[in-house]
Amino acid sequence: MTRRAVVVACACVALGGCAGSSTARHSAPYSLLLPAESVAPSPLPENTQTVEMEPPELVPSAASVEERILRARRLYRDLAFRASLEELDRAQADAEQRLTVDDTTALLDRIHLLRALDHLALSDEDEASKALRQAAMLRPDREGLDPAEYSPQVRAAYRQAKSALATEAPFALHAESEPSASVSSDGHPVGSTPLVLRLHRGRHHLVFRAPRFAASLRSVDVDAEAELRLRVELEALRPAQVAGRLSRLSAPELAALPSAERAGVVPPGSAPPVHVGKQDDGWRAALIDPASGNIVRSVSTRSAALELAVPELVHSLRDAPQDKPLVRKWWFWTAIGVAVVATSLGLYFGLRKQPEPQLVIRPAAP
Repeated sequence: MTRRAVVVACACVALGGCAGSSTARHSAPYSLLLPAESVAPSPLPENTQTVEMEPPELVPSAASVEERILRARRLYRDLAFRASLEELDRAQADAEQRLTVDDTTALLDRIHLLRALDHLALSDEDEASKALRQAAMLRPDREGLDPAEYSPQVRAAYRQAKSALATEAPFALHAESEPSASVSSDGHPVGSTPLVLRLHRGRHHLVFRAPRFAASLRSVDVDAEAELRLRVELEALRPAQVAGRLSRLSAPELAALPSAERAGVVPPGSAPPVHVGKQDDGWRAALIDPASGNIVRSVSTRSAALELAVPELVHSLRDAPQDKPLVRKWWFWTAIGVAVVATSLGLYFGLRKQPEPQLVIRPAAP
């Protein structure tokens, strides 16, 4: 029985060695998330496919809003104040479509300050005061306006608007959303829903964000003491929409993105997605876990051409060391073999019959 146990243990160790020494090459198919507006190499590497992508909704660029602001400023200098205000209205409408972008608050601030200049030039002090209030609410940390750019009259009106905000009691806005979302008000994070916002009289821009849902933009005009309530239903993003957004990210931008926003790139059960993004000295590919959104592995190449970089990156990912399952680790089977031997020896010596003691009678010495 002991010899049989040793044979079984040796077989387990041999199987473990074979499983542990087998190749670690990852042969599963990949779904390639290629850069936006790029042409996929033909043919694609073996066992790879491109992800279906849906381009995000087009929003005005910062450059286009900036161009409208500069045009309005030229009109102001040419004393065409009403034409300048019309151009600022168009610039604000474009900027409010960009509320999810970080630079939008600065653009809106410039629009309101320039709007105040136009209204003061037209002797409309009430409208100028409203515009300065909006600028002060967007930049609560700003002490005053630059003397090199604004006249004493404008700076005094701004200080008056800022002082009024400091003494006014804000109104309560009860905000809810489905699902729960993080909220920013006028470009500043304020918490997660449900929450109560304290807002001053005027126009406020709210952005609701939740992982795997499209950001929801709301512009609220607060002008009454009545209790305000706002409920927002967020729209779930389709995988093709998420993929379209990720395809426009460079490698550093993808790495900085929260994992929750990377999740859901492709439907469950599909091949794991590989994001191919630009970096300073070439391209980088990141293998993404569709369930968690975590970056499992990343490789880079210095190939400048995308059609050359994609095959190289895919082969590098497949040749990278893989984390073997437990049943393919040599020490797992060695431990099982040792356990089998120890158990067999224990049973053998514990259960075998011991020889019965024999009574020996010796004659007494004479």
